[in-house]
Amino acid sequence: MFVRYVAIYATSFGIGVGDRQNDFIAVCIGLSGYREEGYFLSKFQLMDEVFSINDNTDLKKIQEARNKIVDYLKEHGEDPQIKDTLIILKIMAMENEYGDYEAAYELAEPIFKRLSQTDNWDFYDIRIFTWVIDCCSLDFDEIDLQAEKALKKLENHSYEGRYHHIKSAIHMNMLFRLLRTKYLERIDLQNKEVVRRLENTFLKHYTAIQDHNVLPPRRVAATVRKGAFFKDKALINKGYKELKELYEKDWIKSLEKELSDFERNERLVKDMISRGANISKNFKKAREARNLTKKEVAVYIFKTVHDITLVEEGRKMLSRGDLRRVAGLLGVTLVDLFEG
Repeated sequence: MFVRYVAIYATSFGIGVGDRQNDFIAVCIGLSGYREEGYFLSKFQLMDEVFSINDNTDLKKIQEARNKIVDYLKEHGEDPQIKDTLIILKIMAMENEYGDYEAAYELAEPIFKRLSQTDNWDFYDIRIFTWVIDCCSLDFDEIDLQAEKALKKLENHSYEGRYHHIKSAIHMNMLFRLLRTKYLERIDLQNKEVVRRLENTFLKHYTAIQDHNVLPPRRVAATVRKGAFFKDKALINKGYKELKELYEKDWIKSLEKELSDFERNERLVKDMISRGANISKNFKKAREARNLTKKEVAVYIFKTVHDITLVEEGRKMLSRGDLRRVAGLLGVTLVDLFEG
């Protein structure tokens, strides 16, 4: 009874808790915080402040939150979750100011590495994961497994006031991640089995969003994303109409920008792939410059030596996700690989 009471008390003050047997410890840790203008902010309140920032937030607010996190780290030393939160702020700045999604992938890698090394995710680990789903370099099958893991662990926190919000956020961010997979990473769309798995995964998360506990604007926004995924303009227009009726201008603005970015980047990727003949010589040149064997490159991106041989002979094109990982391994940019 005491532990349960502490958990409720902690939640009421924005203090995140882990497994119930660790609630008391979590509260004690949360009491070390950041002072601002005469009042006290706990570690978890600082993280809550960051998670409240949305895509339309101006850079000034992002910088203010970043300064608070930096000050906290200076005063209290290293903290994995706070460090992850700082990375999230950097990702926000990179995407908002420069539209640099490639850099976001690289910045998010340490977060996924930390989370993959433990099975003991607490409430705020789940929130961190939720925020960076769309920045993950894992393939869509693997990130879906991680999302299912997060949803399962979230059930241990069903007493949290933000439970339904975070649950639907995981599904919404997976929809965005799967859109990115289909149109930006250029998976093998000729492979019917891959396409079937991708579509089934998308529909699974879309169906979950239709739960009655999800607020109407988020359900309608999911419909717009479904229209984008299946290239159904009627469904997109239907979603926009319903959002206008709900007076959700921010959602409309965010989705319009999102779909515009997808269309622009899809055209860019298609153009890059149409010039794919250049990649064979650049790929081989960059690999040899780093003294890497075909096998080392193949293992790094989960391909075979034969696949790498075909790429260097100009007879095979890697997906955009694989190209991004290869570029990082070889110490070059995507542009470097394609230009000739």
